[in-house]
Amino acid sequence: MWHKDRAMGLFWVVFGVGISVWSATFPFGGLANPGPGYLPLACGVLIALLGAGLIFMPTTVNEERAGSDQHIFPRGLACRRVVLTVASMLFCAGMMNVIGFILAVFVALIFLMRVVGTVRWKMAFFYALLYTVGSYILFEVFLKTPFPVGTLWL
Repeated sequence: MWHKDRAMGLFWVVFGVGISVWSATFPFGGLANPGPGYLPLACGVLIALLGAGLIFMPTTVNEERAGSDQHIFPRGLACRRVVLTVASMLFCAGMMNVIGFILAVFVALIFLMRVVGTVRWKMAFFYALLYTVGSYILFEVFLKTPFPVGTLWL
């Protein structure tokens, strides 16, 4: 009997091979000067290998238990966490041009750590501040890559 993980493994192998074949339409270049087909080829091969790992991975669930009690989508608290995480990402993407990258990510991180996770307020504030300041220093100062500022100039 085929398990769901093996069927998904087969999907990822076919998907990875498809990406690899598609990448052949671009010039590859070399290791010193890679072309636009180099990264899709590497990603396609990696996806296909990971899919093959899913196919040949030994199952840990007994054949009798592999039945209707397994759900494709999460239920209960896990479903709540997934929905809140997706909502946080949509908030961050939607508000980035309005309130700016720094504030949008700061609010989203506090929300994720406090509401989705189990981090206390002080630690959530500290980690969100550390991440946003670190991101600012890395991208704005060192890499000279500007963040979206937002219409509120934040």
